[in-house]
Amino acid sequence: GDLVIPCSKPGKQGRFFTAEQVRSILELAVEPWRTIFALAAMTGLRPGEVLGLLIDDLDFEQRLIFVRRSAWYSHLISPKSTRSSATVPMPEPLAEMLTNFLHSWRPNERRLLFSNRRGNPYSENKVVQKRLWPILDALSIPRCGMHAFRHAHGSLMHSIGASLKVTQTQLRHADASTTLRYYLHVIGSEQRDAAEKVARILRPDVANSERKFLHVN
Repeated sequence: GDLVIPCSKPGKQGRFFTAEQVRSILELAVEPWRTIFALAAMTGLRPGEVLGLLIDDLDFEQRLIFVRRSAWYSHLISPKSTRSSATVPMPEPLAEMLTNFLHSWRPNERRLLFSNRRGNPYSENKVVQKRLWPILDALSIPRCGMHAFRHAHGSLMHSIGASLKVTQTQLRHADASTTLRYYLHVIGSEQRDAAEKVARILRPDVANSERKFLHVN
């Protein structure tokens, strides 16, 4: 339903971060975690989908992100059907962050956007426990998993007045064809506008955060 509950207990799939909390998290996070968290919050992608992205999944010309697989520990899992695939808008604030991140991108055999030293996807559990939780603790935010970014996105889509259909399409709760032609049709002006508004709300004050960089080891 439309009822949303603030982030409080870890493991609760319905918990979400507020916009202010997301901005604070992004300001304190260092790369690549800042871009990982920004992707989750500004697109509403599932954690495994964010961690499974390849360089080739980013289309800066059309400002699209293609979701073709999910990371599960060190493995990449393809969707069971084309319905599990997706294409979502790449809002301008996120495009800027991705462009900056790619300057320090770590080349790897699988062309993963985010990879560990072995060239494998990051483990969601390790990202949460070793990278996200220390930041949440520093900000006095109750611990949550990465799904809290996805739910924050959905909550903000609703709060800015996006239609239920647009929100469902963005979060991919409804069945849909996954051909490029279909998504170029679905990702019309209304969905793009909604995604842009959400991303602008979540854009961190990077200039300020560079001065107070918090390195979480």
